Amino acid sequence: MNIDLHSYLKVLKFKNGKVFDRIRRKWLQIQPEELVRQCMIHYIVNEKKAIPTRIAIEKTIKVFGQKRRFDIVYYNANLTPHILFECKAPGVNLTEQTFEQAIWYNYQVSAPFLILSNGKQNVGYRVDVVNKTYKKINSFPDL
Repeated sequence: MNIDLHSYLKVLKFKNGKVFDRIRRKWLQIQPEELVRQCMIHYIVNEKKAIPTRIAIEKTIKVFGQKRRFDIVYYNANLTPHILFECKAPGVNLTEQTFEQAIWYNYQVSAPFLILSNGKQNVGYRVDVVNKTYKKINSFPDL
């Protein structure tokens, strides 16, 4: 899956060591993972024409009784999860451990698509939620 998230750095708004989150409408501390998350948001809204009101960011879920926060979930027209995005800092490789973390999150979210990104590398999966199987995909899923 070839997505150039780096090109979206130039459209982000920065001020006083913070980056503006256009969905939550607030300024956030600049962190490498946050920049990837914000670039992904701009990508899906600008390139894929995602509807901003269907985007949830860093919402709390329970995974094995522990509170965790997913990065991004995009909801379909029926307002059920469609894509779960797991964002990592550019220096973090997308390993089996990263994939497993996203899988555990998706057991709670139940999205039919999963996308992992560190801003440089992007990997997508089609998810069979019932059978709990994942198949790698080469292109970004339709919204």
